[in-house]
Amino acid sequence: MKLPSKQEMVILTNSLRQAAAANTNVYSFSDYDFAFDSVLHYLEIEPRDLQDDYKSMFNDLKLYDALAELRREFWLSMHFNVTKEGDGGVCELKHVIHVDTSDSQKVIERSLDMLREYDYYSIDKVVIFPYSVM
Repeated sequence: MKLPSKQEMVILTNSLRQAAAANTNVYSFSDYDFAFDSVLHYLEIEPRDLQDDYKSMFNDLKLYDALAELRREFWLSMHFNVTKEGDGGVCELKHVIHVDTSDSQKVIERSLDMLREYDYYSIDKVVIFPYSVM
């Protein structure tokens, strides 16, 4: 499978921004901040408010539709804040998923099912990388 080009990553970014804008009121800001690195070609998506459900976030962004159109190999990095049991402290959890099929929703959701063991988590950011790792 091919890695996405810079142009394809820009198209992905614009698609996700449009989906986020469609879900907001005309007088309010998007619920998500987008940062595209034009040198390394990766995309960061940060929810502005506390987001505790990756499925609803991905539905808001129509992420699976955008990734299905991309049909490229990529890495998805999820950054979470997870409440520790006992002392109630918060720790950071990073989870990286390699997706190389057109069925990205099944691959991503199967990988993120491990979050069900935590009582509470919040999404800090999502990063989409178009790189192969050696």
